[in-house]
Amino acid sequence: MLRETVELVEYIRHFVAGGAAIAGLLFQLREQELQEEDHPYLETLVRAFNQKPVAQPTHLESEPSPSPPQPLLDPLSAREQEVLRLLARGASNQDIAEVLVVATSTVKHHVSNILSKLDVTNRTQAIARARALGLLSSAPLD
Repeated sequence: MLRETVELVEYIRHFVAGGAAIAGLLFQLREQELQEEDHPYLETLVRAFNQKPVAQPTHLESEPSPSPPQPLLDPLSAREQEVLRLLARGASNQDIAEVLVVATSTVKHHVSNILSKLDVTNRTQAIARARALGLLSSAPLD
């Protein structure tokens, strides 16, 4: 039983490491599958991203006007902005390390700084906050 739990956690980590791109796909799948039947594993994966999905307005609904974004007290460095753009594309730490030709530990440090500066707790929230602040475009792939 313990081994199965550990294996499950490892599988979940792989999904979470996929970042915002995977989270978005899981949220879409969840919305589609909710009408058919209950999927406990899908719910477990969605909860692992520590963010509730936000219902997207239809073309008939008007979006509420957003409050003006607050500037960051400690702006992101140029390298942190590069890392953020790659995160928005769904890149893993390893992928980012390969693209930027740095160690994975360096990427983790940059991600930690980004989360701190944006005052969020995970990559999905970081990307959403960065878009709200105008640091990333609103398009799914920046």
